[in-house]
Amino acid sequence: MARIRRETENESIQEIEVFEVDLSDAEKASFQSAPEQFAKDFLEGEGFTVNHVVIERRLHGDDGNDPGFCDRPLKLIHAKGGRLISTWIWVCPHPI
Repeated sequence: MARIRRETENESIQEIEVFEVDLSDAEKASFQSAPEQFAKDFLEGEGFTVNHVVIERRLHGDDGNDPGFCDRPLKLIHAKGGRLISTWIWVCPHPI
């Protein structure tokens, strides 16, 4: 049986939402040129509040192993509550 355990002491996180985002080639280019600004503009354009943006290092293209932008839809994790209210975390999921 799978088990979930909290890896953070921050129990003030009230909710986590997970989205899948499939960007066009033009959006990917905009994302790569200014990741944080693109992420904020994209989300606010969809009507979301954005207090913090976290971008996985691989999406910046500066991790030294850059094979190009993510080849699958991005995962977007939204932490709601406490100090992390409206924190948006952008990641390229690893294939299982």
